[in-house]
Amino acid sequence: MINEEFICEYCGKKVGKSDYTARDHCPYCLYSKHVDINPGDRANECKGLLKPIGIEKYRDTFKIIYKCETCGELHKNIIHDDDNMDLECNLIFVGMVGMIDPARDGVVESISMCKSAGIIPIMITGDSLSTALAISKNIGLCSSTNGFSVTFVTY
Repeated sequence: MINEEFICEYCGKKVGKSDYTARDHCPYCLYSKHVDINPGDRANECKGLLKPIGIEKYRDTFKIIYKCETCGELHKNIIHDDDNMDLECNLIFVGMVGMIDPARDGVVESISMCKSAGIIPIMITGDSLSTALAISKNIGLCSSTNGFSVTFVTY
């Protein structure tokens, strides 16, 4: 891994070596250079400027999303301790997705038929308790949380 100081080709500022990893972008303007295939290897032949276009959550930190102005490839770099956070806050966060997974057709009717026949339907799910309760109410498995039995099993 190569950790070296450089002059940013976008803003012209001198960028010093990192104290803990290979320096892969300018902390002042957040631009990077398309020089790595793997972090710090400097093996990419493109050498185009990587423009910061977004940010995404990564473990307990964030990654800056780049688009190469030469080849168009997308690239990601973990933020650095001394990055200009004001610039990062102006990037577009692209990591949130909302979705719904509705119950299949016939589930409500099947649960009703089971209950009418004296069968007690049981739902097994990996969802959170609040999600499981909402689903069970929507499909007629329970009408309230009163008397609702919850068993947690972990593997």
